[in-house]
Amino acid sequence: MCGRKISQVKFDEAGYQSIESKCYMYDKDKWKFVYALCTQPSDFRSVILYIYRNHKHRIKKKELLSLASDTFYGIESGFELRKKSNTLSLITSKTVLTLAFLTVEHFTMWECWLDAAFSKGAQFFGQLIKAPFKSLAYSCINREISIYVHDFGLALATGRPLYLIGHWALAEIKSVDFYADQLRLSVEQSKILKYGKEEFDYRDSYGNYASIGETEEAVYQIVCWQIPRLKEAFNAAKAGRLRALLSKVSESGHWLNGISKQPASKPHNNRQKYKVETAIDHFNNRYEATYYNEP
Repeated sequence: MCGRKISQVKFDEAGYQSIESKCYMYDKDKWKFVYALCTQPSDFRSVILYIYRNHKHRIKKKELLSLASDTFYGIESGFELRKKSNTLSLITSKTVLTLAFLTVEHFTMWECWLDAAFSKGAQFFGQLIKAPFKSLAYSCINREISIYVHDFGLALATGRPLYLIGHWALAEIKSVDFYADQLRLSVEQSKILKYGKEEFDYRDSYGNYASIGETEEAVYQIVCWQIPRLKEAFNAAKAGRLRALLSKVSESGHWLNGISKQPASKPHNNRQKYKVETAIDHFNNRYEATYYNEP
């Protein structure tokens, strides 16, 4: 590193607070060495993350891409990908940006910075059981997905590295229904991330088919064992109070109270029972992976 500081937090002459460092960016199935800069003006809504090819391009302000905080849904961190650790993914409406930092110290600095500057939302795990036929999400039916709730909106992502299969501003969601262990949401047909032509046929995880003449909504259905917490987070986001709620949860850890006491839902048939219970067993192993504090 030629004795140069790899990562630093500083105030510049204009009064902007910023963090910058060398790191790796995952792009087209491989890691690329890049230079990252995140500037935080006094107005938190204007936080911007820039990615440059190198430090020289950073000086010349020739960025490869930039992400603003008002496109942000959530952060997932601490996973291993292609022999790299110290990783985090930023989920935004433009893309999912995956970075790996050179040391644990640099990773910790960036994670704390982005958490504060971008305002980390709520994350939940689920199993997708229904999606519009031509959507990106359709190929992920019966897979584990991540649900991100933010004051900005709601997003669905899956895979490693993560990729978006759906994202909406709260105003774009036509309806949301919360059941004992399932979330059902509907959006306008034009708001789905899709493959190919704009075809809107629907099939669920059991192969049931419905034409567009039978429904005018794009419907997503997700099994989730944390429905009461998901509902609370979603309602708080609609009211602009999600950050305050998460601060309260972080202090008390009450969202994880009584998990073992919650009964499993009564399935409608044996086939549904297998799918729901499989998801429940999986999620019981994932509670410690969420960022909420245990009581």
